[in-house]
Amino acid sequence: MKVDRRVIKTEQALESALLKLMRGKSIDQITTTELCKEAGINRNTFYAHYPNPMNLLQRIEDEFIRLVVDLIDNTVQENGYSMLLQRVFELIIEHKALSLVLLSRNGDPNYLRRIIETARVPVINYWRGLGTNLPQEDLDTLFTFLSHGSKQVILQWTENGFDKTPEELARKVGTVVDNAVSNFLPKNSI
Repeated sequence: MKVDRRVIKTEQALESALLKLMRGKSIDQITTTELCKEAGINRNTFYAHYPNPMNLLQRIEDEFIRLVVDLIDNTVQENGYSMLLQRVFELIIEHKALSLVLLSRNGDPNYLRRIIETARVPVINYWRGLGTNLPQEDLDTLFTFLSHGSKQVILQWTENGFDKTPEELARKVGTVVDNAVSNFLPKNSI
């Protein structure tokens, strides 16, 4: 299906305007009027696409999460957790402007959690494939514990202006995760 260029241009203008406004305030402080003014469109055009600014933010987040899901599907089973981390970190850098806003204090606090949760089943399946025989409840607990540590590292990395390369950060986080998981695997699995 062919998409009208005007629609694409409007979507880009709205996304750019929302991210610009979110550098200074949270989504719940942004009005439709100021978003439309910043994007250079009228309110009727906005309402033809979205009911409110939060809905636009949700679409932006969902698009990025779809990219992460594609990475997960194409990475974790073949290349392991460390490579998955590296590719996610590379994706964050590739979409740096978006990431800086969405992972900032003005972004959605649940956004990073939503990204991490997309990896739960594939990562746990990867661990099972390595030979762990932990019950599902224990695997869920392990994933939750390790992923929340990873989440904090990602937030710190963002706050520090991406001071490490994706490879460096993935190696550091991957080592911690691999060491933790190796305690629950047959010898020489990782």
